[in-house]
Amino acid sequence: MKKFLIVTVSSLAFAGVAFANESEIDQNGTNNNATVTQDGGVEGSADINQGTTVPGVDAENATASITQTESSSNGTSPGFQIPSNEAVINQSGANMRADITQNAKDGVSETNVATVDQFSSGANLQRAAIDQDGEGNLATASQGETATFPVRQTSGQRVSVTQEGDFNESYTDQKGNDGFARVEQYQDGNYSDINQPGLEGTATVYQDGLDNESYISQSGNFHEAYVDQVGDGNISDISQLGGANYGFASVQQSGNMNTSTVTQRRDAGLSTPPRPSGNRAIVAQNGDYNDSLVYQSGEDGGNLARVSQEGENQTSVIYQTGDDNRAIVDEQGPGAGNTSGILQTGDENYTEVDQDGASNESYVAQIGDGNRAVIRDQDGDDNDSYILQTGSTNVALVDDQDGTNNTSVVWQGGDGNRATVNQAASNNISLLTQVGSDNRAAVSQTGMDNDSFILQASDSNVATVTQLTAGNTSSVYQYGGTGNVATVTQ
Repeated sequence: MKKFLIVTVSSLAFAGVAFANESEIDQNGTNNNATVTQDGGVEGSADINQGTTVPGVDAENATASITQTESSSNGTSPGFQIPSNEAVINQSGANMRADITQNAKDGVSETNVATVDQFSSGANLQRAAIDQDGEGNLATASQGETATFPVRQTSGQRVSVTQEGDFNESYTDQKGNDGFARVEQYQDGNYSDINQPGLEGTATVYQDGLDNESYISQSGNFHEAYVDQVGDGNISDISQLGGANYGFASVQQSGNMNTSTVTQRRDAGLSTPPRPSGNRAIVAQNGDYNDSLVYQSGEDGGNLARVSQEGENQTSVIYQTGDDNRAIVDEQGPGAGNTSGILQTGDENYTEVDQDGASNESYVAQIGDGNRAVIRDQDGDDNDSYILQTGSTNVALVDDQDGTNNTSVVWQGGDGNRATVNQAASNNISLLTQVGSDNRAAVSQTGMDNDSFILQASDSNVATVTQLTAGNTSSVYQYGGTGNVATVTQ
């Protein structure tokens, strides 16, 4: 065993006060390399342990480097009391590299702290790099798993952390083979937490602003997660679970106080290449106080959720269970306060929602297989649309709610039904119910203050209602027999 204690002291002759750097290197093993550079003589602490932290496990082919600088003395603490920078590297096993670079600004009152813990039991190189510039930043990187050594071979993890500003925090924990994590945080008070116990996980976080938060947990295998947040007070939380999820999640938030939560689960077993399609969630929010929630689960996966929200106080909730479902939400406009809720249970269902005005609400629930719901061009304000489809291969289209205070309700229970609603004016109401199979209904309301009620409770019926003027009421009830046709023009 080799042990080195290095202390460098510089004196301020005019004040009679000493400021010191401290460095300690402990090595046990073969072909290890440790380098410490401390510039400025102003209270830096560096500690490198190679092959000395895990009983019975030496270090082999381990490289560690710590570089710490400060442009001038903080001038506040006599002797060695408040370090400007603290760095610790612990390495056990074989084929590791860790680099820590820290620069403390003038007059610091809080310490930059960086810690790297590496445990590698495989042949692939394990790498960690932390770069911090500012005051009070904290970064930890943990790679490998000692509890199951040597049962589980872990190697090849890579992590890179860059923090520029003050009081940023980054935590990374990688246990599976060949994981990759990159964190970049700029300005002050940002927080990142990445947990990757699975195989070949990828996670990248970019945050520029104040008090942003990012959480990524990937407990399955072959996941990818990407977070990009610019602004203040944004929060992103991504969880990807399952045995072999192959999940993909991307969150981009620009503005202030936006929140995104993505949870994806796929329970299929580990498979060999070519890798199957997993769940995918893509969230983009530009503006302030927007909120997105996505949950997707299934055995074979293949679900897609895409959310784009621009403006203020927009809300989107997507919940999908099954396989190969699609949900697309686009809420925009100079106004604010649009709300969308989507529930899909089954396989190969599709929902698309487009809301461009203010205070519009849309809710879609599809329970079955192969259903399709589209709510398009809610360009006005205070419009409401509700679609419920139970069964298979039903289609509902609500189009052109261009006015204000329109309400559309579509309920289809059965198979192969089709419903179309067009509300181009204001204060219209359409209630459309089809229970059976292969029914067709179309409602067009281009006047104001119209009411339309359609009930078709058998098979292969057709109802068409057109309301061109104002203040009309239409009621169509077809609940006996098949092949009935009703046409109303007002």
